Amino acid sequence: MPMNLCVTAFTYASNLPKSFSALNIMMRAVRNAWTIAAHRGFTTSLPSIPCYRIPRRSSPRAIVVSHRTIMSPPQWTCTPKVFPTSGLELLDQSIELEEETLSDYQPENYYPVNQGEVFNGRYQTIAKIGYGVTSTVWLAVYVTGQNQACERELHIYEHMNLVETNHPGRNFVRKLIDHFYIQGPHGRHICFVHEPLGTSTDILVKMFSGHKMSLDEMKPGIRQLLIALDFLHSECHIINTDIQLKNLLLPGPETSVLTRFEEAEVADPSPRKMLKNRTIYKSLGFLPKGGLPILADFGEARLGDEGHSDDIMPNAYRAPEVMLRSNWGY
Repeated sequence: MPMNLCVTAFTYASNLPKSFSALNIMMRAVRNAWTIAAHRGFTTSLPSIPCYRIPRRSSPRAIVVSHRTIMSPPQWTCTPKVFPTSGLELLDQSIELEEETLSDYQPENYYPVNQGEVFNGRYQTIAKIGYGVTSTVWLAVYVTGQNQACERELHIYEHMNLVETNHPGRNFVRKLIDHFYIQGPHGRHICFVHEPLGTSTDILVKMFSGHKMSLDEMKPGIRQLLIALDFLHSECHIINTDIQLKNLLLPGPETSVLTRFEEAEVADPSPRKMLKNRTIYKSLGFLPKGGLPILADFGEARLGDEGHSDDIMPNAYRAPEVMLRSNWGY
């Protein structure tokens, strides 16, 4: 893996109460549901921040795969991975997969990432670990689309990084490590580099009986979310506007899990659907290791010291002033 991008751990996770029953139940549910996948450190059943499983050949042979290198490559800290080009599991082209299932999917808004591709001469795409509207998430880079929200998110992260504070909420918000631009066949894209995170809390809730959690089980996470919001509001003057379960992500896996993840993906690459002008990969998911979720996704965030009246928030949580097209703030 180029660089040590995916070895960052959240220091607050070690201070969590071991008796947090929700996490204990969660881990039991994970072990029962995905025992087969545990040896690889990921699962084919978690659709969030990154699932591939390909039939192994009796004697797989790795062939050097040509990949596009964006910009001049500086010094690598390790040798790029080499992925097989034969013996891959190809999925039915007639079946919609991943981002294709989104109601407003437009392929030209996505950069056509290839596994093993090197970005900015520094980051190699090891495996797809998620997707969204106009974007795909890879270990180790998040490739966005070409809309205004991407530039706005970058502006929010840059604004947040300029704030000097010891507020504890900073540790509970996803950080931007690096960013750069790449040119795709239909325009320019921003790439964000973040710490690797785990599954989202909407997937976590589905692991519970009845797909619901008790208030006592949710209180530690709610408390941490409020601390994160206080950091955004009081220190950064940022309004998130998009707080929902899918934007709360559990801490990422340990370095040893990421190492096994890479090795398994090279030996047994992800299933994919190969089309004329792009390949759509199936996403991988990390098994949760426990810990409280952090707040992620600032694509709809706004600066609080500006006037706003635009449309924000998921329909289920939309405030009255937003529905009435009135001015709003925090």
